[in-house]
Amino acid sequence: PELFQQAGYRTAMIGKWHLGKTTATPLPVKTHDYHKNATIGCVPEHNPINRGFDPYFGFNSSGTTYYDSPSLFRGLEHVEAKGYLTDQLTEDALGFIKSTESAAEHSAFRTPHSPFLLYLAYSAVHIPLEDPAPEKYQRFDTGNPEVDNYYATLAGVDDGIGRIVAALEATGELDNTLIFYLSDNGAVIDSPQPMNGPFRGNKGN
Repeated sequence: PELFQQAGYRTAMIGKWHLGKTTATPLPVKTHDYHKNATIGCVPEHNPINRGFDPYFGFNSSGTTYYDSPSLFRGLEHVEAKGYLTDQLTEDALGFIKSTESAAEHSAFRTPHSPFLLYLAYSAVHIPLEDPAPEKYQRFDTGNPEVDNYYATLAGVDDGIGRIVAALEATGELDNTLIFYLSDNGAVIDSPQPMNGPFRGNKGN
């Protein structure tokens, strides 16, 4: 991202950072879900805004709750969770794309559009999955409610990316944009969730 900044790009990091030295502020109420037991951040020098990104919105733990996350930050500022986390990350990404277009309109140097690098790291389909995804994503019937909710959680990502692609298309920038879609690891091995099919290995390998 620092190289992109030097080349005149606007850069944004949205979602799961999980890099650098963490900070932890214990919460007064403990729950069964370890993600809710503390507000997890990172030291300023490892924060995305000091690693080539501006702006940054997201969290710095391995995962966080999909509702009421206590560990969301905007830059260095701790902020409130609003609604379903996957949707909140999508909305922030769309807002960044829109702001990039607005910046291009008011810039004498970046025409017709302002180039950007957007690193969007959804937490889905990471645990915790105890809370159901919103009803609009609950469109699966495998016979296993846990798997259905897993698919619904993934559908939130699919629909979010669809909205981002549509926004790029609406601005005429879709054909001028490279999109890389990656997963950080394979399936877990000890759950009823979908496995890796013909691919070997699992989460932890």
